[in-house]
Amino acid sequence: PENRALLAERDRLQAAIDSQPAAKAIFPDIRSMIRQVHGQLEAKPVTLTVKDDEGGEQQVVIDRATMQGIASGMIADPASAAILLHMYRELAAGGTSMLHMVIPRYFMPGGPIRLDAMPTAMDAASGIGEARLARVTEQGRTALLGLALNFPMPQIRDAIPGLDLGDAFRQEPRSDVPTLLLTGTLDGRTYPEGQAEAVAELGNVTRVSIRNAGHNLFMTTPEVTRAIEAFLNGGAVPAEIVVPLPDFTSPTPPG
Repeated sequence: PENRALLAERDRLQAAIDSQPAAKAIFPDIRSMIRQVHGQLEAKPVTLTVKDDEGGEQQVVIDRATMQGIASGMIADPASAAILLHMYRELAAGGTSMLHMVIPRYFMPGGPIRLDAMPTAMDAASGIGEARLARVTEQGRTALLGLALNFPMPQIRDAIPGLDLGDAFRQEPRSDVPTLLLTGTLDGRTYPEGQAEAVAELGNVTRVSIRNAGHNLFMTTPEVTRAIEAFLNGGAVPAEIVVPLPDFTSPTPPG
């Protein structure tokens, strides 16, 4: 079965869409729409002509795996997810104009895959154990985004010999040190379920739920900064902060 956290995340996003009647009419079932488009791209990839860095024209083939990679980057926050869903809707109808705008943000034709040294080394050192790797691999066969969401892991597992810190490092931390946990309820990269699992053994956690926020929640409202300041100063911290949803009917196109 597909990862329950992934399913829950789409259910949360669908519920947010459903809270806006006009958006609900446009996106009544985002899961089915995404699967439809992935099926279309699997059967017949889309070829786009885009401009490269030197102003020349290059062809880019968009298949299911490429679209999963694009989606994994845009699903992190509700505003970019709104753009992504409109892109899927357009692709379902045979259009590609939004895809043309987004492609230069993710890769240029003929260019290499670039990985920054520091985060890549952190991913490789954190690694993944055999049991979790088996589960991830199995779930990746049916998950909407396949194995793209956590790229470059597990793809680079063992690529740097001796860097993996081992299963002992991956055990849940145990501590009574005061810890502030900020959770975006619509975080499409670090799901609330994953956060809860990561801090399950911490004994002194102050939790703040940022309703309607995504992965990049720190700048969504000054209330987040005030909550951090209050925590550091030993003051009262709100259990919940609410930020407005984007208008899912009219996303701001990427610049």
